[in-house]
This record gives sequence, C-alpha cells and structure tokens, in this order.
Amino acid sequence: MLKWILLLAFLAATPAYAATVIPFSSPENSIDAIGFFSDACGGNADVASYTFTSTKLASYFSGSRILAEKSPVGGLPKDGLCILTQMNEVRLYDGPLNYMHAKYAVCGNLSFVSSENFG
Repeated sequence: MLKWILLLAFLAATPAYAATVIPFSSPENSIDAIGFFSDACGGNADVASYTFTSTKLASYFSGSRILAEKSPVGGLPKDGLCILTQMNEVRLYDGPLNYMHAKYAVCGNLSFVSSENFG
C-alpha cells in the first residue's frame, strides 16, 4: 500500500506541460514542416545547422540568426557559403569541440529539431 501511495505522490508532483508535436520525415515533407515553423516565427528564429545549403530554406529563415559549422568535413560547400553571405546574421562555429553537429531552430517557446542538415 505504501508503494502505491509513494507512486501516486511522485506522479502528482511531476510537472506536465502541454505541447504540440508535428512529426515529419525527410525529404518527404520536411520542407513543409520547416515552412510551418518559419511562418509561426515570422521568419525570425535562432537556427543551428552543421551545413546550410538550401535556397528554399534560406528564404524561410531570411530574418534569422544562423550558426553553422565553419569547417564541415569536406569543406564548406560553395553554394552554402553563397547562401550564408546573404543571410541576416551568420556566425560560423569554431569552438573547442571538433564539430558543431546540431540541427535545430528556436523561436520564443517554439522549437524545431531535426537530424537532417538545413540544406
């Protein structure tokens, strides 16, 4: 009986938050999911991506701050470099870790997490 009371007390004390999860698969509908996220943010988000080479995605994140890997394996693609130079604010990761392999975007209380690069 004590075990059930402790379990109930634990469950009652654990906070729960409401969230909306929009599943997607890449490449089938990831562009649509990113577009939905960008529309909700008004095109202004903090974006981190190992590489950034898609002109379509660049149009979605035109007012965003971008963090991309400075030295991805194989070098920074020329098309990616051209896109990054046209973005609002870009920082290239050159930190203490070997690589910045994150792929996410954050805007207020919204987040977009992916295992695919943005491009």
